[in-house]
Amino acid sequence: MPALAPKKPVRSKPPKGHKQQRTYAEKQAMIQKNLDEMPEKIRNYQKDAVDVCGKCAEY
Repeated sequence: MPALAPKKPVRSKPPKGHKQQRTYAEKQAMIQKNLDEMPEKIRNYQKDAVDVCGKCAEY
């Protein structure tokens, strides 16, 4: 009878975890970047609304 092959390690790398946990920091950074750009986007939208309809688009 041949000798048994040596056993391999059970797991050689750490578990990758849930996607929500892995991408949390990137998602928060993207949200903060979008919030920082929001006043400029609002001004551009209001300017375009005035150009299109000719009325004041202030809220």
